[in-house]
Amino acid sequence: MNGAGQENPKDEQYSKTILASYEKAQMHQEEKIGLSERSAVLLDRQIKRLDLKIRDLQNEGAIAIDPQLPSLLNNTANLSTRMLPLSTSTT
Repeated sequence: MNGAGQENPKDEQYSKTILASYEKAQMHQEEKIGLSERSAVLLDRQIKRLDLKIRDLQNEGAIAIDPQLPSLLNNTANLSTRMLPLSTSTT
């Protein structure tokens, strides 16, 4: 039995295990953040490539020019499809 004034002999072992687990979790978290940032860059690059291909096909006449088609290259079409109308109600 350990009294209030005595330290548990396993406290040091538990503290080391907890700190090691925390450091491992921190490392995994940083790795996942890096992977998500990298995948966001890759996704953005692929979307731009597809957007350019759609524009080329429209210029060739292979597909119809649709003003409602979302595009990263056409900012006005992109904004109009993403933005919600603002409410003028003050109630």
